[in-house]
Amino acid sequence: MDIRHRITDAVPIFLIILLSLAGCSNNEQLESLPKTMAALTQQAMYVAPVTYTPEPTETPTITPIPSDTPTITVTPTPDFTDFTRVTPAAARLNAAVWRGINFKFVKSEISETSKPMDPNSKTGKEESYGRGKKTANVYFMTDQSEMYKKVINNDTFVIVTFSDGVKQKIFEGWEKKGGALKGFYASEKTDTVGEVDFFFNIPADSMEVIEVKIAENAESKDKAVVLYTK
Repeated sequence: MDIRHRITDAVPIFLIILLSLAGCSNNEQLESLPKTMAALTQQAMYVAPVTYTPEPTETPTITPIPSDTPTITVTPTPDFTDFTRVTPAAARLNAAVWRGINFKFVKSEISETSKPMDPNSKTGKEESYGRGKKTANVYFMTDQSEMYKKVINNDTFVIVTFSDGVKQKIFEGWEKKGGALKGFYASEKTDTVGEVDFFFNIPADSMEVIEVKIAENAESKDKAVVLYTK
């Protein structure tokens, strides 16, 4: 209840008290009484009301707990539609030109199976050349797409050097002729850049490919071009 209501309610009580006190007072006192009451009533109407303002409610601040989930770094898939965007692997020599075609060394791995790197390949598939044994697989990209038969074929002569860090072994040609080459993949009809992959028998444990040379045939092996040197 505000102050105006309280004073208004008190006016009749105050009036009764005044009348009692007046008793048998003179007429002047009786005439001034209504004026006094009117002034008090008017003053009560102008008393400013008391407004209750509630205190602001304190909102608790919640600090999120840091997530323990590790950030996963996703390695983007190489763009095999553009030769200039294929990043060659680190090596002493990882880019070369042979028969007017640009080669880039992409990777070398020891595995029981091999398959083309190009996810859009229409002719390549997963193969196992070692018959249960691991082979040394070396992958190259080229700036021309149709490589099979036109550039790489069964006459292609490959010279590969293996090493275990101490010893070296050099093999020439196909396995059936004393070489280490078990097989190869060359892109055929594709809308992407080309690919050439070689798969070698491993001469001994801990040995890996440290150099690959290529020639058109055995007769031209002296003109072989180095495609990759670790």
